Amino acid sequence: MSKPISIAQLKRNLTGHPERIATMIRALPMMIAEEVKNPHPDGKSPKVIKGLQKRLDMCIKLQMETI
Repeated sequence: MSKPISIAQLKRNLTGHPERIATMIRALPMMIAEEVKNPHPDGKSPKVIKGLQKRLDMCIKLQMETI
């Protein structure tokens, strides 16, 4: 599996695009819920959930800055 995009790069990609931010805010909670329901057999779920939560927090903060 490839390495996910860094939070800083994601923030640069989303800056100035409120429709992309809104899409991420809708999608990330569903991704977190799926990860909670179906954990990885090798035990990486807590790390994955933490990374997704950081991305969600960044998107929410970015949305508040653009409003």
